[in-house]
Amino acid sequence: MKKTILFLILILASTSIISCSSDDKKNNHEEDNYNNRSLIKSITTISYSQFAPNNILKYKFSLSYDASGNLQSIVREPISSNNSIIEYENYSWSQDSINIQYHTSETNMQGIENYLRYPNGYVKSGEFTFQYSYNRTQHYECVYNQNNRLTKIFTSYTYDNDNLSTEQTDLSWENGNIVLINKSNYLHELEYYTDMEETRDIGLRFLSVNSAYHTVLGNSYSSWYKSLRSELYDKNPMFLSKNLLKKYFDGYITIEYFYDFDSSGRVIRQTQAITGYNQQNIQSKEYIYEYFD
Repeated sequence: MKKTILFLILILASTSIISCSSDDKKNNHEEDNYNNRSLIKSITTISYSQFAPNNILKYKFSLSYDASGNLQSIVREPISSNNSIIEYENYSWSQDSINIQYHTSETNMQGIENYLRYPNGYVKSGEFTFQYSYNRTQHYECVYNQNNRLTKIFTSYTYDNDNLSTEQTDLSWENGNIVLINKSNYLHELEYYTDMEETRDIGLRFLSVNSAYHTVLGNSYSSWYKSLRSELYDKNPMFLSKNLLKKYFDGYITIEYFYDFDSSGRVIRQTQAITGYNQQNIQSKEYIYEYFD
């Protein structure tokens, strides 16, 4: 009888441990979401102009990685364009920091980013310095919830008149997806496909501080620099959320997202249909993905 009771206790204890382990895995969607993913070799972007249909802008982003699968470089080259500027970013990873350097072939403009990391790898804080015959720096502080999901970004920077400006970005999550981004009371709403999960990876799982929703310098010079990975994130936090993005709305423009897949279920093409105010002459945009096999 005692042996039977002891046996039942062991079974219950084992079941409890397995259940807790399963719950932990479900709660930490970043871990689940990065299993069995394919690193992207290149991304080709194609933008179609509403007012100039023959003016099609094409760029190719080539990516490389270190032995741990972290992003090592991004190179952007124009395709079929009068623009001959080549831009590139180099990444250096250590256990407690990340360093990123941006260069362009046209000028001596340079961007330098330095981030500090928590023991679990995610960005704790950092700073971005823009160099172009002058230096300007802005600072980041990041806040995460218990599941390592980014929930707040605090940004501070100084204008030319030395006035300090601060900005807060809040990210709301639902079912493993970012559904609302509130940047200084300006809302970005996102909707996802429930039956299609994210499968792309560019080795930035620990650099979720980078999003196109951040301010870059906060003044007239901001248009002179935009990180290459921000262009891949733009209105599309595709490497943070679990499911594929279906719709974006910010009060002015609406973007609908459509996907094509290869035989392995990987996204090989993303098409964006853009409608609404302030489209910047772009009616639609495509992202074409090539993977390392």
